[in-house]
Amino acid sequence: MKYLILGLLFIIGCTYHTTNEIQKEEEEGDTGIMSTPGKSVSGGWSASGVLLGIGPLALTPSRDRQVSLQVEFPEARNYTIQFKISPTGRTVGSLPEVRALAIIDWSVEGNTVRRKIHIKEGQSITGTGQAVRVVVVDDSLAAFIVGNEPNYLVQILVAPGTRPTIENPPQLEPEIAVVTIPAAGNHVFTVPVDAGINSVAITCASTAGAPLPDQSVQVQQRDLVGPLKWYDPRQYFWVPVSSGTVTIKVINNSGAEIQVQITYGIDG
Repeated sequence: MKYLILGLLFIIGCTYHTTNEIQKEEEEGDTGIMSTPGKSVSGGWSASGVLLGIGPLALTPSRDRQVSLQVEFPEARNYTIQFKISPTGRTVGSLPEVRALAIIDWSVEGNTVRRKIHIKEGQSITGTGQAVRVVVVDDSLAAFIVGNEPNYLVQILVAPGTRPTIENPPQLEPEIAVVTIPAAGNHVFTVPVDAGINSVAITCASTAGAPLPDQSVQVQQRDLVGPLKWYDPRQYFWVPVSSGTVTIKVINNSGAEIQVQITYGIDG
């Protein structure tokens, strides 16, 4: 009987100690980086970190160094993510030569949709979810000198609400966004997948500075069979991407060399 009483007291003491340890861990775990429902006092979440501009000399962007944030929201609804990059003490002035890629996974009850956008001085995107995971990696195009790569600070903010309605959507640029097309030539862009692309903007101009006749430059949105949509890119800016589009072909019938730039608009 004596040993039974001592055993019960030991079990009760262990249970009380464990419960208090869990409560203490939960109270101290409110970092805003890995969050659980109701843990954000302000109603928002944030994370920040420093990336290194690797540039195209690397085989792949610097995926080994990243800034990430993962949040499980109190309820499934619309949330907006805002981004900012800024130079650190090692980099003086602005950062026109660096570019970061944000990979965003919105999820509800175990199902996930992905968005990819480029962030420079600022960008924001809205999505609906029960949880979100954001990973930001360097995706710079400039060829930096090894040992003198710029460091830059990335900040991620998440809060309830929707992105303001403005003309420009969140954007994604292909690895080769600017191409030169000779007279009577063409160029085919492959549309990225698993990024949430719903529109495209294409600009073009003569490399000699001469005006181009109407309809002398044509854009085709194409599926695996053929064209889905034709238009002159100078008549429109953001154009919806037709369902099933896998490539975008730019045809130069102007008789002059032209330079073309493409940017994808992302849902959000």
